[in-house]
Order: sequence, then C-alpha cells, then structure tokens
Amino acid sequence: MVVHREANGKTDIVSIVCSNGAKHRWKQEPFWSDIKRMAAVFHTRYGAIVRILRKGEPVLIINPKTFEAHPAGNLKGMEAVPQWQQPVITGP
Repeated sequence: MVVHREANGKTDIVSIVCSNGAKHRWKQEPFWSDIKRMAAVFHTRYGAIVRILRKGEPVLIINPKTFEAHPAGNLKGMEAVPQWQQPVITGP
C-alpha cells in the first residue's frame, strides 16, 4: 500500500493505493486502525477525505465519523497504475 496526499485547492484527498496482491489488506490490522485514525484526523484538521484505490475495483471513501467504506465509482486511469510483483529469483 502507498499513501498519497494531494491538495487541489478545493479538497484535500488522501489516497491509499493498494496493489493487486493486497487489494483487501487495508481492512486488516494494523492497517485498518491507522486508516481510521487518518480519516478522522485529516477530516478534522483539513476537511480532507480518505479514499481506498484498488485496481479494477470501485473507489471507496472512508466516512470519518462512522468509518464505513462507501463505494464512489471508478477512477479513470487506474488500469495504467503499475503493480508491484514479487521478483523471480532463479539459480543459486
């Protein structure tokens, strides 16, 4: 997972980009506790939203009060995001 913060003048957005091999790992601890804390703090301090980005899956917006994940459509261009893969080691 990669955390990326962007400010476009209107809304701050914190994106958590998940690799194909870890599309659902964001729901597991210790990650989920960290994401909930980020959603609450960034919303309170900056009015920011936290979203989960997964290749081939809908964008999820984390509600900063209830911590529910709400689908918010698809992000154009996600198919172009490179995915990390385990290196293949051959030979001794």
